[in-house]
Amino acid sequence: MPTSTRATKRPARRSARRKKHHAPSHDNSLDAPLERILHLLTRLKENRPTTAGMLAATWEISRSTAMRDIQYMRDRLGVPMEWVASKGTYVLTGPYDALPLVVLGRRDALTLALAGRVCEMFHGASFANRMDAIIKKLAPMLGGAVSVAVDALQHIHTPATAAAMAEFELFLSLLEAIDGRHPVRFSYTKPDAPAPERRLVHPLHLARLADHWRLIAHDPAQADLRHFVLARIRDVEATSGVFERPRDFDPVRHLAGSVGAFAGGPVHDVRIALDAEAAAYARERPWHASQKLRARRDGWTELTLRLSDLPGIRNLVLRWGQHAAVLQPRSLRDEVRDALASALAHYR
Repeated sequence: MPTSTRATKRPARRSARRKKHHAPSHDNSLDAPLERILHLLTRLKENRPTTAGMLAATWEISRSTAMRDIQYMRDRLGVPMEWVASKGTYVLTGPYDALPLVVLGRRDALTLALAGRVCEMFHGASFANRMDAIIKKLAPMLGGAVSVAVDALQHIHTPATAAAMAEFELFLSLLEAIDGRHPVRFSYTKPDAPAPERRLVHPLHLARLADHWRLIAHDPAQADLRHFVLARIRDVEATSGVFERPRDFDPVRHLAGSVGAFAGGPVHDVRIALDAEAAAYARERPWHASQKLRARRDGWTELTLRLSDLPGIRNLVLRWGQHAAVLQPRSLRDEVRDALASALAHYR
């Protein structure tokens, strides 16, 4: 009977422990080791008795596993804790505010990194400063998972639509391919194409150009760099291969002369006259990093730029209509004049 009594009580005690210590549900991104570490850190912060035996009993793990968790917290995460023999417990010996996100998945890490970069738009705001502080705390734990640079995260507002969310998922998938140097296949539909075509490219960079996210990739079939609008990409498939990243590829230099979808090529000196309204907006939101403004005697403002992207600046000037006029180069002035004449013909 004593043996039978002990056999019936033990399952009941284990059941009670599960009910008391295990949360009804957990985020799927957290695995058991991280949950144990969070639990242990909470006990330490609340000055509750904390031992390897208590951790082992609570989570039904071996004492050696519990000791490994404790050593990991102290040696890898830098938690200031030590064993106090006189009290028979571990205690915190100093403040510790960082969250131990040591098992953060690649996609979660990229999402967090992207959130931090988006907050750069609001530099100086209290929540942006807080996010920056969090990113700095977590950076050592993320390792190389978020080493991809993402340029042009400025002046972005994306409604939370199904299409926007799908584009964001695609963004993360491409970031992973860039980080791992994996070639990707996808279907791409050009605006003037009757049907999509299948492409195989080496993804190099993601940039925000002309209000669209674009993938900058090397196209082996064309032996050149190409830009792909993410909204036109479908059926992405990352291959298992690994490509060599071009040593001479520099995204900053590649995009230096761009204001829109095009980049690379010879640099042009561009001069544009802006009226008071367009000039005010240009001061608030520069057209390009090379921008210089000079007041004219006629009340207009002269905008000077050094660009390789003439199609991009042409489209930007056309958007401003009567508020902007190209002065130089002549070829750009002629293109804008012809485009405006064609548009005017629709109203005759």
